[in-house]
Amino acid sequence: MIAIDIERAAAVLAGASLKSFLIVAVAGLVVATWRKSSAAARHFVWTAAIGATIVLPLLGVLMPQWSSRAISMRFLEPTVATTRALDGRPQPSTLDRSTSTIDEQVATLPTIASASDIAASTVASPRVNEEPIAPIANPPALSMAANALDGLREIGWAKAALAIWLAGFVGALLPFCFGRLRLRRIASSARVVTNGRWAGILERVRASGGITRPVILLETRDAAMPMTWGILSPVLLLPAGTEGWPEWKCRNILFHELAHIERRDCLTQVIAQLACAVYWFNPLVWTAAHRMRVERELACDDRVIGAGSRPAEYAGHLLDVARSLRPARATAHAAIAMARPSQLAGRLTAVLDRERNRERVSPRFRAAVGAATLGVLLPVASFSPWVAEASASPNAAGTRASSSSRYAASTEGSGASASARALKMAVQLPPVAITGNLAGGIMPIIKAVQSSDAALGLPLAPAPASTPAHAVVRAATCWQSKQEGSINFSINDNDSRNTRTIVRFSRDDCTLELRADGRFTLRPDLSDVATLERGSLFTIEERDGRETRRMEIRSGADGLEHVYYVNGRRADYSPEARAWLANTLLAVERRTAFAAETRVPQIFEGRGAKGVLDEVTLMPADYAKSRYLTVLLKQGINFDAPTLTRIVQQSAREMNSDYYLAEVFKQVGTQPLADENTWRAFADAAVGMKSDYYKAQVISKVLSRERLDVSTVATLLKAASTISSDYYQAETLKSMSKRYAVTPQSRPYYLAALGRIKSDYYKAEVLSALNNGDALDATTTSAILKSVGDMSSDYYKSEALATLAKRGRLDASTRGDYFAAIRSIDSDYYKHQALNESLRERPLTRETVAGILSVAPAIKSDYELSALLSELARLYPIDDSLRPAYDRAVDSIQSDYYRGAALAAARRASTR
Repeated sequence: MIAIDIERAAAVLAGASLKSFLIVAVAGLVVATWRKSSAAARHFVWTAAIGATIVLPLLGVLMPQWSSRAISMRFLEPTVATTRALDGRPQPSTLDRSTSTIDEQVATLPTIASASDIAASTVASPRVNEEPIAPIANPPALSMAANALDGLREIGWAKAALAIWLAGFVGALLPFCFGRLRLRRIASSARVVTNGRWAGILERVRASGGITRPVILLETRDAAMPMTWGILSPVLLLPAGTEGWPEWKCRNILFHELAHIERRDCLTQVIAQLACAVYWFNPLVWTAAHRMRVERELACDDRVIGAGSRPAEYAGHLLDVARSLRPARATAHAAIAMARPSQLAGRLTAVLDRERNRERVSPRFRAAVGAATLGVLLPVASFSPWVAEASASPNAAGTRASSSSRYAASTEGSGASASARALKMAVQLPPVAITGNLAGGIMPIIKAVQSSDAALGLPLAPAPASTPAHAVVRAATCWQSKQEGSINFSINDNDSRNTRTIVRFSRDDCTLELRADGRFTLRPDLSDVATLERGSLFTIEERDGRETRRMEIRSGADGLEHVYYVNGRRADYSPEARAWLANTLLAVERRTAFAAETRVPQIFEGRGAKGVLDEVTLMPADYAKSRYLTVLLKQGINFDAPTLTRIVQQSAREMNSDYYLAEVFKQVGTQPLADENTWRAFADAAVGMKSDYYKAQVISKVLSRERLDVSTVATLLKAASTISSDYYQAETLKSMSKRYAVTPQSRPYYLAALGRIKSDYYKAEVLSALNNGDALDATTTSAILKSVGDMSSDYYKSEALATLAKRGRLDASTRGDYFAAIRSIDSDYYKHQALNESLRERPLTRETVAGILSVAPAIKSDYELSALLSELARLYPIDDSLRPAYDRAVDSIQSDYYRGAALAAARRASTR
């Protein structure tokens, strides 16, 4: 049977626990620095870090250890202030084991802590024959600590620590084990797919992606989400009822799951699960495992998009999968599902980000990260965070034991307190025992034992008296008196009838809770509660450091009853208490607007919309401003245009949050009396918004109205040109393309916004939407063609030009720009496609044919050029005027075969 050194194992595990913090923290710093790196690169860094934490305990046993005296466990050894015994001799300031024995260090404790010496120390001249008094009882906290240390000594600190760790280790692995059992049951009931539609698509996907690893396809009987598992024999589970799915959806699913298999993500997931089980108490390891999962899914999404899937279509597919399918129960820790809802929001944003780095990890990068990981891992693994206790001789342990026994014998008869026993046991613990959380629990006790009068049996100092109930209370709340710190508050209204309201606020050491169980209204000046539903309770409690104030307002037969407490004791409902209540209600309402539903109608009835807007100006929080304005606009009143314009202008001027600003603008957009000034204020507000999402929302809200003035449209287009996100800018331009892109006054601003879109994909979407409208004038068409020429993607250039040709946008004034855009295409294939589309013009004109022949020699591919010329000769006769241009194009063909094919096509056309 193999003997295990429990203390050695616990020490190694404790050391690895401390080192794991460093390893994961370094990885987090690297990932944070490489923000523009790909998801695959970030995933590999996290994987290397978690893998390093797994081998830390093994390396701690196998590798020679080094340590530094400057970084040792001696900093945890207890220290005491220099004191003097009753005989006037100074006592040691530290319990230094290297210069004195434990007997010598603790021998003074019975003398100091004895009841007779304590009694003698309280008089000016000690009397020799004075009777001893009973020892003073120790504080309960120190007695409990001593009892806990007694129990720890009896079972052994190492055994206790290992038992706790083992319990956590097993608990962390249980979900993974249950998940594996669940997967085995799913696989046993599923059907193996060896042929048919899915098998054919799988082979094509593997061939196009260069994926060589074998995979087992299973089809379940349920509508389960596609997922994969298995390290040596990968399994891919497909849902039932997929016969009607288009091939591109099946291709996306297979490419995503095969990317997991190719990257061996099932193996890295098992490594992460094991690391979380070993270091179940380390939050950094759990965070690293979570980031691994996030980056893993993003990397596979990048792989799908890199294979040719359109981002918008793939994002919609992910959303459909998450909405219509559900992952198999209890499999999250053992399998990788395609689109778990918890990760979907971030993935959709990443998929639609056209500027995102989607590169895969190269072998050179893997080698560099591996070398860097070893460079950090080996020194850290060989470092020992604590120094072993120095022994003067091999009998040091025996000396310690005997001295401890003598000390125990000497204290039992002297009435030593449990505090002294706690100090004795703390001194006896081996240095390695005082580590991590254990040190955090023991050291305060040791310091309290050594430095406090209670530890020596002296009477405790009296506690400070509570604040008298009649103390004067400040009128200002701690919200108003403290400007520093962060503000956090929450409002819960968990009843649709508004019968319960809870407001919580916190900032530094200031907290407040307001609770109303029942309907209520406030006085217009917010000085008090005006009405409260019968039998209900309205309470406000504020804690400012150690001081607490609480007001309870009840509704009784004789009206409202106010009960006021200060520091838990009832106090008079004095003018100071009334002032505190009024200030607190005012501060709470102006920050949280918890009573907006009743107070806004009160203000509007008394002072009109201007009164509500004046009150909004006094509110420091955007949430409260938005709440008041939203309630005002929901009153069912059709406000006139000047009032609506003022609401928009004041909101834009006073509110910083785009979210709350957009909430107000949504309600303004529903008002029927808004005029051109209101919409121009909308456009001006959109220019100042920071969020592309909300800026696009505001602009779209304005554009949903009837035709606008040209100056308003120009302002909206200027605002759209400030949107940095290609997606939101494209959506905004598409929404206004049919109305405002073709007017001469607004066209320059529209084209300026279009030119700011960097992504060819979204630029092509805007151009496609523009082409779907009414007939465009020549100037607009030329501007579109210029935008097409600025695109870098040959594919999207070809698509946009083909759309223009199909819509019949070309005429004598724009044909030259069209063929100039075709010349900018580098790919012979896409150049042929664009020219071929122009051949479908009906009727096909001589000018179009001449333009095609002028561009044809730029095609370097003999096959593509021969096919184009053959098609042109078939559709349009090559007469003497066109023959020179046709021959020049034929002469640029290098292959005799393809040159002959083009000439033969021309001859056949001339004989018809």
